[in-house]
Amino acid sequence: MNGWAYALLGDLFKSFNHCELDVVLMRSNDWLNDLPVGDIDLLVLPDQLKRIMLCIDRFTKEENWQKIFVDTDSNHTHLVYVKLHQGEFRSVHIDLQTSLGRKGFLYCSSSEVMSTPVLIDGIYVQNEANAVYSLMLHVLLDKGKIKDEYRQLILNVDPNTLEELLVERLDGHMAVLIMNWVSNGLSDENMSEVCSATRKFLVLRYPMNRVFPLVHKVCRVSRYFARRRGVLIAALGPDGAGKSTVVEKVDKMLAFGAFPVATVYMGKRETLLPTSKLIRLYYDYKEKKTKGKNGEPVSSAVIQELTEDKPRSAKKNWIACVKEALGLSNWFLEQWARYLIDIRPVMQQGGVVLCDRYIYDLADRSRRSIVYSKSFAWFLKVFFPTPDITYFYWEEPEVLYERKMENTVERSAFLIANYRAILSNIPNVIEVRTNIDADEICIDVTDRIVTTMEI
Repeated sequence: MNGWAYALLGDLFKSFNHCELDVVLMRSNDWLNDLPVGDIDLLVLPDQLKRIMLCIDRFTKEENWQKIFVDTDSNHTHLVYVKLHQGEFRSVHIDLQTSLGRKGFLYCSSSEVMSTPVLIDGIYVQNEANAVYSLMLHVLLDKGKIKDEYRQLILNVDPNTLEELLVERLDGHMAVLIMNWVSNGLSDENMSEVCSATRKFLVLRYPMNRVFPLVHKVCRVSRYFARRRGVLIAALGPDGAGKSTVVEKVDKMLAFGAFPVATVYMGKRETLLPTSKLIRLYYDYKEKKTKGKNGEPVSSAVIQELTEDKPRSAKKNWIACVKEALGLSNWFLEQWARYLIDIRPVMQQGGVVLCDRYIYDLADRSRRSIVYSKSFAWFLKVFFPTPDITYFYWEEPEVLYERKMENTVERSAFLIANYRAILSNIPNVIEVRTNIDADEICIDVTDRIVTTMEI
């Protein structure tokens, strides 16, 4: 066996053994070769949990791993560590289990399935009997449908050995019921009956199973309304600056992580609210009138309208203020809808959200607009989630025109100046000129994400 995850696991068990800690990997020697990269499930004793967590923290710090996420429920403690190694983003997810169970429902204590472990290459793993017992409970109470590979593993165990194990761990009646199911080839038709009987038996054995699942549900619901725990990254800039390219590459670099990663487009081309769709249709029609015969933007009319401070009558000035207020209100509601639907769920899981554009993407407005004021920035800071980092990508207007040819040189210069005016009042803004290799920019972004995700 080889690979960095397995090497990490071997070194980690050396630390456990040095500290005289009882830790067992939830794999038999048959399944150890299928260890998922960066995904480690460990059985631990409840009274050693804190010492084991300290041992893992000390070991990972020495190996330059950085802890970015901790979550604890009734019987599981989830730890996520990450680091950049030679430009490659690596992450490892360690799941410490003090008992076997799901959603607050206890199956058995960890000590029941940790006895007489097998030592393989310095790693303690479950013996065959404990591994099969753990797998059977997992299949019956978690899955609802058994995989072919699991079915074959259970059927390969000697029936007499399996029956003795079930009588020892459960009782004679449950052993007969489960062995009848096994003799029928672990059929899906009888699985629901066996699952129901097993659940009733475990409720009688562990009375807390009557209450803990409800407590678990209440805790899960309350977490949704708790403070967000993930990292939110926003990318802004004119067309052709390379923000979408960076977002896509960073997403691929983080794809192998042990936490969820999502990319969300927050610009004006995709809308959720019906009012936003109508406004989008209006501006699409207005944009067509400013296009030349060959479809190229006509800069003079657009730039003059946006930059010149034309004198207005009191009536026109009042109408302009009302239109802007309605437009900004709709934009604010549109952004909140996208945040709640696309961003918030990922943040609650401790994930990373990469936003291509954000609520600050208002640089196409006239310099008379309120969006450039400190009061508007204060309003957004109070009433809308601020990204942990906001990246502003830019390049010289002539270079942007050569890259994409969507905006004229004059309009690109206008947008860059307006972005800077808006972001000057926003916290945690990093300005990046995209005249260097995109991979270098992506590595820097992922490095900052790791730093930001500190506990």
